[in-house]
Amino acid sequence: MVALGAAAQPAVQDKGGVKFVSGGVGEDERAAMAGLRAQFNVRVTSFVPSGGNYLADVALTIRDAGGKEILATTMDGPFLYAQLAAGTYAIEAKFLEKTLQRKFKVPAMGAVEVYLPFDDPSAAWEKGMEPEREKGARAKR
Repeated sequence: MVALGAAAQPAVQDKGGVKFVSGGVGEDERAAMAGLRAQFNVRVTSFVPSGGNYLADVALTIRDAGGKEILATTMDGPFLYAQLAAGTYAIEAKFLEKTLQRKFKVPAMGAVEVYLPFDDPSAAWEKGMEPEREKGARAKR
């Protein structure tokens, strides 16, 4: 039995030997992700710099220095934490029609932060064409 008001912990997944977790939609889930943060050495955050809004549903591919795909997934929230071997990687992130590419290095000790600042996605939408989750969020503002 789950207590009322208890947040569901985002599930740690394993794809091809890469452990990762994604989430952070809502205060409870952000708190749950914060509790998992120290367990991972790669921490990805997707957001819109102009308004400070976080983004979910970002398609993400991480490749090693040789170009081999290490992880391909869609972020369930604005945060994705992964455990990768030390080395150099490239990340490609897609949201709507926009693509970002970054290179990052995972240290032998410690962690790396990877930021994915997308331009305001609402600028490409015509009024009334927003995804349903955006319509609800705007109504609450």
